[in-house]
Amino acid sequence: MGGRSICSRKKSLKDSAGPTSRFSGRSYRRAAELTVRRIGAINHKAANRRTINRRGLAVMQTLEAIHTRRSVRKFLDKAIPLDVMRKILEAAIWAPSGGNRQPWRFVVVTDKEKIKKFDPYDHQPWVENAPAVIVACADPHDTWEKYDEEDDCYVLDTAAAIQNILLAIHDMGLGAVWVLTCNKRDIRKLLDIPLHWQIVSIIPFGYCDDREPIDAAKRSRRPLSEVAFVDSVDNPIGPPPNNSLHPTV
Repeated sequence: MGGRSICSRKKSLKDSAGPTSRFSGRSYRRAAELTVRRIGAINHKAANRRTINRRGLAVMQTLEAIHTRRSVRKFLDKAIPLDVMRKILEAAIWAPSGGNRQPWRFVVVTDKEKIKKFDPYDHQPWVENAPAVIVACADPHDTWEKYDEEDDCYVLDTAAAIQNILLAIHDMGLGAVWVLTCNKRDIRKLLDIPLHWQIVSIIPFGYCDDREPIDAAKRSRRPLSEVAFVDSVDNPIGPPPNNSLHPTV
């Protein structure tokens, strides 16, 4: 999270010694080990809080992003810079995929006239009023080139990429909602999406309207003991001894 890598720090230690320095051999190795330990300690302390990266920006930690992300359905009428979109999509393509086939395809739509035609029947306002929508698609052939044609792993791969998108959007101070209800036939025609691509879902996103109330009921989660088990479904995972589960907001 900011700063130079461990390798570059080791190199700077060695280079700073100079050609005539006695800082070499065992002393150098010992100094490098101490540097690695210090970096590890710093990372450990920062594990559950925001840190400051090399650009002086606050960086959200992974678990914090997971626990605080929520679906946002009201957006400000504010354009999203292309650089922000690029960073969001960069996060998407680093999702895991079966055989590293990376079958996902993304179309970012900012044309409001096109967006209004995505949901002609239900007219969901969070779709029609969004400043931008990501249409997440998958190309099954990417998966089928390596696996059987009945393998639908490409859908799971794209879903993993969508989760990355949602977390990246939240991390960057924007909001989004994962939507499955839409007219895929119309979207395909509007965006010239190839017939062999499967439209998985759409993600309306934008800058959050702070006037939208947070529905605590929608943010609640089932207890871990109801959904997670160890070795047998008869052995549920209970809360930690100090009952210090991360609160939902």
